[in-house]
Amino acid sequence: MPQRTEEAAIAEDWVRACGGTEQPFETRSARALLYMWNRTSGEHAYYDVERDVFLTRKRPATRWPCTDSEPGTSPGFFNQFGKPIMEYIDIGSVPADEPCAQVGCNDYWRRSGRECTVFKRMLYRLFPIPDDLAVAYVVRANSHEFGRYREVAVRCGEIRHPPMPVAEVRAAVRFGHYVEAHLPDIWDTLARYELDWYERSDAYLKAVRERTMKPEDVPAHYAGLCPPEPQPAAWFGSLATQT
Repeated sequence: MPQRTEEAAIAEDWVRACGGTEQPFETRSARALLYMWNRTSGEHAYYDVERDVFLTRKRPATRWPCTDSEPGTSPGFFNQFGKPIMEYIDIGSVPADEPCAQVGCNDYWRRSGRECTVFKRMLYRLFPIPDDLAVAYVVRANSHEFGRYREVAVRCGEIRHPPMPVAEVRAAVRFGHYVEAHLPDIWDTLARYELDWYERSDAYLKAVRERTMKPEDVPAHYAGLCPPEPQPAAWFGSLATQT
């Protein structure tokens, strides 16, 4: 009986990770993923149950996959002529376990705009984009039956002439799906500081408009249009308690 090749052994020896206890989960773009372990190579990977592809095949799942030979690009990222196109992977407006502005509320566009801006900056901190990838975090407005809404998305690819090479599009898409699979559930400390800064800035602006405070009495820290960048040695706790 012929002996299995190394490639065949790796291909056949994928099992559910964590001792077989892992269960499929759904991403925000409705993709069913399963975390798996290869008994031959010792590698971990996310398996797309419906599309029968691995999102990370050459590297452990703790690092985003960057090898050009890896499969896993959706046919939707190419046009009918097989040319790579720019595509978006929707992420959401806030981390999964955080409350967000609801479509239809009176101040939805003000609140959602700030939440998405803060979320986008947080993603840039947590998932820095390599210089050689055509990827960006963007805020988009979409429509559904209840009206228009905002959310953050990962833009994979760029509009170029001539079109981007297929390998570059695949690398961008892999990075986008890695971010989607590792999204934080809550705000980090700096994001909470920024959201609090916007609320306090609004309170000062309202006081000035109602003439209960003079413009020159507004603390310099809240006088700008956006939260000031904290110094590297600054304590986030002290930033959040500035008045």
